[in-house]
Amino acid sequence: MTVLPRGVGFVTTPVGYDSVTLGFGRLAIAFRGIDDTVRFSIDETHVPFVIRSDLPADLELECRVGTIHPPVGPVTFSAGDAWDLRREPDGSEDMLIRGGATPVWHLRIDRNFERGSLVEAPVMPDRRVRADGSSPDSLPGIRGS
Repeated sequence: MTVLPRGVGFVTTPVGYDSVTLGFGRLAIAFRGIDDTVRFSIDETHVPFVIRSDLPADLELECRVGTIHPPVGPVTFSAGDAWDLRREPDGSEDMLIRGGATPVWHLRIDRNFERGSLVEAPVMPDRRVRADGSSPDSLPGIRGS
């Protein structure tokens, strides 16, 4: 979910958080670890979108770094090698986001867009979950996979 363009003439630095809530207009998305070992990072260009974590969020994502088990079933929408979305019979959504052929994120969201889970493959050297949705092509070791 990249909101700001990347590579616009300057190098950005990742900023780390124990948990983070990002606000986009009236939408607040809270990224919380499945346990206290999970950490998050965003590019410094996204710091202006960080809002108070103690306020209620529209969407709460339970996050972890781990092995991604690709979902099965018919694909509802696809963007080729970038991502596939499956809309489940109960109205929930299951999205697999790739960097080339490599699964990078597995996102599941309930039908009310209130709760979900995010699994990130262990591709980042610091093993932090990228809460700003960095392009998989920008991840080390994934480019051009």
